[in-house]
Amino acid sequence: MPRELSDNDLTCAFLNEENIPVLCTLKEFTEWSPRNHERCLIKQDEINGWTISTTFQGMSFAQDGPPLFWTTMIWPAQWRCDQGSTGGNPIFSGTLEEALLWHESCVASAENMGMDRGSFGEYTK
Repeated sequence: MPRELSDNDLTCAFLNEENIPVLCTLKEFTEWSPRNHERCLIKQDEINGWTISTTFQGMSFAQDGPPLFWTTMIWPAQWRCDQGSTGGNPIFSGTLEEALLWHESCVASAENMGMDRGSFGEYTK
């Protein structure tokens, strides 16, 4: 059985009223997170059959450099988390500004990559 996470394994933060990360303990984050789930979705777009999402994760395993609290992902829009899909490869960012730049880069890629809307798993360019 895997061991439990501790404050030594990761850096945690919650968003204050101005949406600025405030460092906290793992316990404080796990109490804050369920009550603030909607605030963690920073931006989401659906373009040409792709979903692009940027979120505040509030936990970072980065050992060097700034904590990577922000995540941007792109995946085919028909992949639904409630159907067991976890999406594409995440892009981790140390600041909201950097995450939003990645988000816009993914939007531009989606605008150029349009997909035919076939059945799940049968997308073609």
